Amino acid sequence: SCAIWGGDLTSITTERENSYLYIIIPDTVSNCWIGLNDRDVDGTYTWIDGTELGYTNWTTTMSDNSNSVCVQINNTEEGYWYSVNCENTSNTFMCKRPSSFSFQ
Repeated sequence: SCAIWGGDLTSITTERENSYLYIIIPDTVSNCWIGLNDRDVDGTYTWIDGTELGYTNWTTTMSDNSNSVCVQINNTEEGYWYSVNCENTSNTFMCKRPSSFSFQ
């Protein structure tokens, strides 16, 4: 988990950051967890690290599934975001940590 490394699931605040993350996801990975979810209030997405939600990159084919509360970036569709069920723990995840973090 990201906490082991002193971070959280990543927040994405700009198109440039989203593009970078999309590019660095290995070709063998089709989807990757990011730190956006609507666990607290259905339909209101927030970043797990408290970053304000401004930039988004939702797919145009996003489902309206009330069980889909976590978000992943898709590596096969230009880095679009999908709302998915949080129970799929086999997905790859992307972490972000403060640059001041040091290993003890």
